[in-house]
Amino acid sequence: ARRAEGIDTKKNPAQVPTTDPDSRVLPNKEGGYAPNYTPIATADVHGGFILDPDVIASTSEHIATLPAMDRIKENYGEYPDVGLADGAHATGANIQGMEERDIEFFSHIPSPKTNGPNPAQREDPTEPIEESQKEQLPVNPQTKKFDKSAFVYDEEKNVWYCPQGKTLPKSEKKSKVHADGNRTYFDVYRCDECEGCSWSADCRSEKAKRGRTVSRDEHAKRREQFAEKMSQPESKETYSRRFHAAETPFGILKQVMNLRQFLLRGLEKVTTEWFWACSALNLAKLVREIGRLRANFSKLMAEGVG
Repeated sequence: ARRAEGIDTKKNPAQVPTTDPDSRVLPNKEGGYAPNYTPIATADVHGGFILDPDVIASTSEHIATLPAMDRIKENYGEYPDVGLADGAHATGANIQGMEERDIEFFSHIPSPKTNGPNPAQREDPTEPIEESQKEQLPVNPQTKKFDKSAFVYDEEKNVWYCPQGKTLPKSEKKSKVHADGNRTYFDVYRCDECEGCSWSADCRSEKAKRGRTVSRDEHAKRREQFAEKMSQPESKETYSRRFHAAETPFGILKQVMNLRQFLLRGLEKVTTEWFWACSALNLAKLVREIGRLRANFSKLMAEGVG
C-alpha cells in the first residue's frame, strides 16, 4: 500500500505501533512522533454545533471531506449549501466532489513564493526570461530547483514552456493511487533541450540523465478555476468564517474538557470516545442555547405586554 502511494519503502520503512496496530506513527503537535489518530469534526458555522465527528488513522485529512458531506446528507436530509475547509482539503478530487454535490466550496489555495512578481507569467512564453529576472522565479523548497509555477502551460497546444522558452511536449501518461484508494491520472511533459542550457543546474537535478519534466493531472484546470475564485475578496471573506467555527470546538475539547489524548485503543473504541466527547460538547452548547432562547422569548413577551 505504501509503495502504491509512491513511498520509497527502503528510505522510509513502515513503522507499525505495537501497542495499537490500528493507529499510525504520526507527528505530535508538541514535537516528536507517537502512535496517533486524527480526530475530525464538521461544525455548523451558524450555531457552532458539531454535525459530523470522525476519526482517521492518517494525517491525510482530505480523504474524510466527501464522506463527511455524504453522512450529513444521510443524517440531516440534505447537503450543506456551503462548505468551508482548510487548505489540506482543497484537492482536485474534493473540488470536483463538492461540485457534483452542489456544495459551494471555499478553501485555501497556497500561492508559490516568489521574490516579487513571477516573471514566468509573460506575454510570449516562447521567449526566454531575461537573466536579470532569474532570481525572481519561484523555487521548489524541497528540490531547490525551479518550481512548476516557473513553467507556462498552453492548453490549446497542450505543451509547457520553460523559463528559457523551450517546449515541453507530452511524453507519457501515468497514474497514482492515493491513500483513499482513488487513482489520479496525469500527463508527463518532458523537455528535450536541457543539455547545454545555461539554466539547467537551476532547473533539474545534477544526476538527471534526461530532460526536465512537468506533470498536469486531470484536476489541474479545476484547481486553477478554484484558485481564481478564491482570489476574489468576497471568497476570502466567506472563507474567513471557517477559523472560528472549525477551531473553537477543538479548543473547548482540549482546553476546557481536557481531551488531549485518547484513553482507549483501537480505531472503533477511539471513534466511540471521540463521539461521546463531541456529544458532550453539543449538549453543553444546547443547554446554553435553550437558555438564550428562553431569555429572548421572555423579552419578547414582556415587550408584547408593554
